[in-house]
Formats: sequence, structure tokens, C-alpha cells
Amino acid sequence: MTSRQTNILIICFFTLITVLAYFPSFSSDFLFDDHPLIEKNTVIENLKNVPLFFTSKEARIPWTHGGLQDDTYRPLQSTSYALSAHIWGKTPMYFHIENVLLHLINGILIYFLLNHILRRRGLSFLSGLFFLIHPVQVEAVTYLSERASLLSLFFFLLSFLFFLNSDIRKGKFDFKLLISLFFFSAGLLSKETAIILPAIIVLYMICFSEREEATFPKIFSSCWYYFLVAVVYLVVRTLNLGQFAQQVSVGKGDLFLIMAGVFCRYLRLFIYPANLTFFPEVNAKGLVLSDIYIIYFAVIIGFTFLTIYMFKKNKKVSFFLLGYLIALLPVSNIIPIKAYMQERFLYFPSVFIFTFLAYVFILVWQGLSKIKPLLARIILLPVYSTIIGVLVFSTYSRNLEWKDEITLVEREIELHPDNGRLYFDLGHIYFQKKEYEKSQEYLEKALSANLSNTNRALVYDRLGNIGYETRNFNKAIGYYLKAIEWAPDYPYPYNSIGHIYSQMGQLGKAKPYFEKAVEIRPDYPMYLRNLGFSYFALGNKREALKFLKRSLEMNPNQPRVKQFISQNF
Repeated sequence: MTSRQTNILIICFFTLITVLAYFPSFSSDFLFDDHPLIEKNTVIENLKNVPLFFTSKEARIPWTHGGLQDDTYRPLQSTSYALSAHIWGKTPMYFHIENVLLHLINGILIYFLLNHILRRRGLSFLSGLFFLIHPVQVEAVTYLSERASLLSLFFFLLSFLFFLNSDIRKGKFDFKLLISLFFFSAGLLSKETAIILPAIIVLYMICFSEREEATFPKIFSSCWYYFLVAVVYLVVRTLNLGQFAQQVSVGKGDLFLIMAGVFCRYLRLFIYPANLTFFPEVNAKGLVLSDIYIIYFAVIIGFTFLTIYMFKKNKKVSFFLLGYLIALLPVSNIIPIKAYMQERFLYFPSVFIFTFLAYVFILVWQGLSKIKPLLARIILLPVYSTIIGVLVFSTYSRNLEWKDEITLVEREIELHPDNGRLYFDLGHIYFQKKEYEKSQEYLEKALSANLSNTNRALVYDRLGNIGYETRNFNKAIGYYLKAIEWAPDYPYPYNSIGHIYSQMGQLGKAKPYFEKAVEIRPDYPMYLRNLGFSYFALGNKREALKFLKRSLEMNPNQPRVKQFISQNF
């Protein structure tokens, strides 16, 4: 069989096994952030808005479907949604098919990339296979909001491949390098995790080049273009968002302990992917050294010694251990992000760790084959086949859990029965479905479980919403006031109380609550609009016009406000 025929056979096998593992996802619904980003996002319905994704926060996450804070800059993610919506409409199935296709292409690219640099087809095949079928990938692939990770890795792999085939290491700037830089830019504009590419290229040149080529001048001359693109991206991103990083308040000492535990838990997920969860529990407060940290530090020290040992023995293999560490850096809260641990964060790092695990599998096979070739086939072939079968089955089963929000959250409650936030989420889901009795049942369960002050305020706020929807205004106001007690700087209940008093005709009582909501969130169009209408109803046209205009500045897409101003001022 020729090399080309083998590659075609491998691609066909990858396609078959990936479709099998992810088949349940084709019937999955929109979940959580998918609603504001895709389902209810009117901006992606017109391809003329695509240029705005690169410059406008409002275009990426419209105010009219809020709930998300725009502190990420991923314009190509929004562009992909717009293209999908233009071709298919907003049917979830087609979005899921596209995500699985992207994942499949990434697995195929990993196979070709590894085969190019390692010249070991079996190792490259096994690495790509692990990447495609491991259940830890489900969150990144089946959660449509994480298409950014799939796109970013796709462009990352293409950029790395074109770099390897360019003549830059010979001192020539050729067309392939230009294409590589273009794909690197596209990876960054999909998701910021692609920023590791310059460091990966440096590591590659250290581990794979001859000694005379692995000098600082040679490496710098080959890589500086990528560092320049990364710097330009960071400047553009910061200017667009108005901030460099997300805001997380935790001390450096606590952060070290948190991430030490997360590092070990990630390794466990690769080796033993049981009890996968969309809501990992990470203790970030009141941390104290305990016996578990002895295990954590032992694992970290062991991983460090293994990396050093492999660097001395086989630099090419150490590339993947060191690459794994580099790939974890963007999600390690060195630069703050809003989450300490998520399975989707492993999509990039998994490329490196799966290659190392594949190397171990091949090493064991070769070692036993040298001693007892027949025994290797009799023992290891069934064992390896069973492992692959279990991974495929686990991924298939995990996709069933991602069918819809209720199925997923009910599974999460089984794993975390004391987590009040999960009961709140389920109550919120039933509220959106207008099943108010079920919603109240789960919200009250949330109040009996572990909740932060902010989440407790959210529960009372949602109970207030149930009171409003069932026209029990006094009960609703009581719940909103309790929400304010638990989180005085939470603006929604103030606005809701003001809205109820307005409907009851008690405008004097409504205005102070609208003012408080605006005081807390002076940039939120709805609060500004409500305060403007309140001032107008009380006869203060000057103040009314001021706040209505500010509301339009924040969100120009308010025809009702524009019409009201034209008719009354």
C-alpha cells in the first residue's frame, strides 16, 4: 500500500470514528452562552455586519440579548456564526455538524503535522486518534460557544505547517511564511490561546534542530515575525476591549495552590476521564495546606523530573511535554481569566499530551515486541483496542449528556448535589420555559444549598421574576428587596422594582430605584431608558431627554426610543 493510500485510509477511519463518537451531538440544542451568541444574536443574521465584529463590542454581543460581558476579542468566531446562519439559518444541528467537522479536520492536521516532524506514522496516527475520540474534548466540540477554540487550533496548526515548509530557517522570507503569518493572525482573531505559537516554534527549533541551528541568532531570525504579530494583536485587542485582562481577585499564594490542584486534575482527566463536568468545583477561598497538596506537589515534581529526563534523553519527545506546559499558560491565570478550570481549556494542550501518551503506548508495544512479539499481539492489541473502544463509548455517552440544558444540569447535580448554583441554573432554565412551579421548586432548593452572596441574590432576583410573571407584584418586590440585601451592588432588582412601581402607577416610588440601577451600571441602555421614561412621566423633560440620549449612545438600535424622542421633544 502506498503512502497516499495509507493516508486516505487513515482519513476515512478518522472520519468514521469521529462521526460515531459525536453522532448524538447532531441533535443537541443551543446551550447557555449559545443563546446570546447565536440563537438570539440578530447581528449575525446579516453578513454586512462582519466588519463590525472586528471593531464593535455591540456587534459581537448585542445589548438586546445581554448577560455576557464583552471581555474577549474573537471576531472570527462571530464571523463563523454569521456565515453559518447565512447558509443554514439558526438550526442547531448544522452548527453542531460544522463543529464536529472542524474537530475532525484538526485531528487530521495533527496527524499530518506529527508525521511531518516525527516521520513515525503509527505514533502520528495514535496521537490524532486520541485527540479525536477522547471524551475530555466534548465540551470544546459540542458547546457551540467554544467554536473559537476549534477555529483557533485549526489556524494554529496550518500556521505551524506552513512555517515548517517555509525557507525562513534558511534566511529567506518566502510566500509560505507569509501564509503562515496570515494563519497565525487568524488563529489569534479566533481565540487568544493561539498566542503560544511563537513559543512553540522556539521550542521546536531547540528540540528538533541541529546544534548549530539552535542558536539564539538563528532562532530569533526565524521567529521574530511571529512575536511582532503577537504584539500587534495584543495592542489591537487591548484598544478594542479597553482592558488587557479580565478581572479576578485572588492572591498570588492562593493562585499557586489553586493551579497546582488544577494541573493535577487535568492530568487525571487525560488518563482517567471519569466524572467529566461542565461546572468543576475549585476552592478559591480560605485555602490552607493539607495532605492533598503533598500529592499535588509530588505529581508536579514528578512531571518536572520526567520532562528534564526526556530533554536529556530524547529532545523530540520532551518537545511535547514542554509544549503541554506552554499550552497551559494562557489558561493558568498568570494573566487573569474568569475561570480556574474548564475541560474546554484543554483543547490546545491536549495536542501535546496525547502525543506523549501515544509515544508511551508505542514504547510499551515496541519493548514487549522485542522480548515476546506474539505476546505483544495477544496482550497489548486487545488492551489497546479496548481502551480505544472505551474512549469512543465515553465520548458518545458524554455527548448524550449535552443533549439540552436540563439533561446537562441534572447530570451536574448528580455530581455536585450540594452546589446551589446548579439548582439555580435549573430553576432559571425552567423559568425561561415559563414552567414557573418547577422553576420555584429548584430555586428554593438552591437557597438550601451552598451559595455565595451573589448567587443567593440571583436566586431571589429570579424568584422575584416569577412573582412578576404571575402578577403577584407585592411578593415580587419582597424577593427583589432580599436580592438587594445579599448583593447591594446588583442592579437588576433595583430596575425590576422600579418597573413594577411604574406599572402600578407609583412613579414617585419607581424613580429612586431606576436611579440606583443607573448609578451601579451607568452604561446599560435599558436602565438609562427606563430612568428617562420615568423622568418624562414625572414632567421633567430635560432630564428625560438626557438619559434617553445616553441610552441611544450605548445602543443606537432602539427604534422605540428614537420614535419617542421625535414625537415628544
